[in-house]
Amino acid sequence: MDPVLETRVPLLLKRKGDDIGIEPKRRHLMAAHAPLPLPRALPAPRPSRRVAHVPSLTPLITRETLKELDLDAILRNPQLRHDLLFDPGLQFRPTAGRRKRELTEKYWQAVQIEVDTGCACTSFDERGRRLPCVCGSPSSSSSSSRALPSRIPPLVSELCHVLESVVHSASADPALVAQELRHGVFDSQGLFADLGAVLKQHCAPMRDRAVEMMVAVAARPGGGVRAVRMCFEILELMKLVGRSLAVDRADTPQDIANHQLQALRPYLFDTAVDFELRTFQERHDRGLLSLTTAQAWLRTAAASFSARPPTLALLSRALTTLVFAPPTSVSPPPPPTTTPLDQRLPHIAPPPGYPETLYLDHARIAGLTCDAADLAVLYAVLMLFRQLVHSGSRRVGLPDHVVDRVKTEIWQVGPVRLGLCFAGKKDNEDDRDRDEHAKWRAGMRDVVLQVAVRADEVRRGSAPSQPPDASTLALLESWMDTNLRPDAPLAKLLKGRLENAVEDAVNAALARTTAIPLRPSDPDSPTSPQLHPRLAAPAVAAGLEPLMPEIRHLADRIAKLVGFHGRVYRGLYEADGFLA
Repeated sequence: MDPVLETRVPLLLKRKGDDIGIEPKRRHLMAAHAPLPLPRALPAPRPSRRVAHVPSLTPLITRETLKELDLDAILRNPQLRHDLLFDPGLQFRPTAGRRKRELTEKYWQAVQIEVDTGCACTSFDERGRRLPCVCGSPSSSSSSSRALPSRIPPLVSELCHVLESVVHSASADPALVAQELRHGVFDSQGLFADLGAVLKQHCAPMRDRAVEMMVAVAARPGGGVRAVRMCFEILELMKLVGRSLAVDRADTPQDIANHQLQALRPYLFDTAVDFELRTFQERHDRGLLSLTTAQAWLRTAAASFSARPPTLALLSRALTTLVFAPPTSVSPPPPPTTTPLDQRLPHIAPPPGYPETLYLDHARIAGLTCDAADLAVLYAVLMLFRQLVHSGSRRVGLPDHVVDRVKTEIWQVGPVRLGLCFAGKKDNEDDRDRDEHAKWRAGMRDVVLQVAVRADEVRRGSAPSQPPDASTLALLESWMDTNLRPDAPLAKLLKGRLENAVEDAVNAALARTTAIPLRPSDPDSPTSPQLHPRLAAPAVAAGLEPLMPEIRHLADRIAKLVGFHGRVYRGLYEADGFLA
């Protein structure tokens, strides 16, 4: 059921001037050129229509929204199971977007009004203002009043059902509770004191304060509705799903669903390869996924080797290339540490140009791509810093700690996304995108100015007394506009060096983390000479030393994806004819 029931209520509004005739002079001029006489007055315009937004008749937190995190739902969710393998701290939390907050506020406002006045027809106009009551007005017929359902019985019934999923002996009569609420004789203090004791037995210690506040609110005059709302919010945070699960309050600072999630990790990890291969096969058989893009992706990577490479080597290069050269413009993904409660799992499909076998990894790859772009800009600005330091006639030394300091200042002074310039322009760019690019330019101007000041300080041996002059600033901005573009020759050169260094680091990480130690003579060994065809490339020594911590961090994440992806799809990729 749609959480928002919207009905259009036409309101006849008479505007000032609707029946005013045309002024005589203008009517005379118009009549002179018209074949027929004009009427004495213009017809009244059609009455305007206003939209009445009726709050939901049921709570927005229900058994169905909480049931999404039941054990069976977790086991059937391929995206969630896949994300658990890469993010040990993955936990659930409720969404708190503006739309949901507005719907929630309107619902509880309607419930409070019904408890206080008995009015069940609460609605709001498009500006959020409450519309007049119609169910209790003298002109309203009894039939129209009876046609407006009360929100209180569904609210009490839903609360009882959610509680019953945890404490099976919990029971209440929704009709009786609704009647007591209407007549003001409902004992909210006693009920919520007992309810608080029950919740404390099943929730994590971190929720105790919220439970105590709920009980305190229920004890205040007129606090029953607010206490019910707080109870639903606590239940959403606890994720009390359709099973009763004992949680050790002394040792487990988690709520039930998150406790389930962590308890399932060993089982999900052990069955991940078979489950993901079976899930992909089912989607492929149903025509939801093909292998066309995946084949082209791996064939392109294989063509860069002089001979057919081992599977891990092929995936290392293919995935690293995909991270540095994505097929489409990439936006930063949301953090993969939350799962919405009030949204159903959408159809999972890879964006255009991405391999079908990576359909569960698009958000992960998009994050890696953004990090790689940030690293490329950091590399370019550090190269600019070196160039400015050595631009004078006097030879000066450049200690590592100075470069590290400048690197830290670039992260601190620069925009949130250093690599936004490499994301490319969107076809349907809106004001928000243009504003983001404007903020990026302003942030990068600050970066190059800071770099110029630090370079001048290194050349002089002391802090400069004046900021860079206008000509220097113009030169720096010209450098930024020329080189920080996707098609800039310098950007391509530096990104190529960085990609080579990251691929070598991926191979080194695979050598450290491979589940089964491989001998150097093993053709699949990541330390095999075949795995490093570009080891002699200038990527390692081309000014990348200050970036090695970031390079290794990025490479470790790519290597983890390469390792698991190879375990799942290795048999498919090595099948006869797949790369032919």
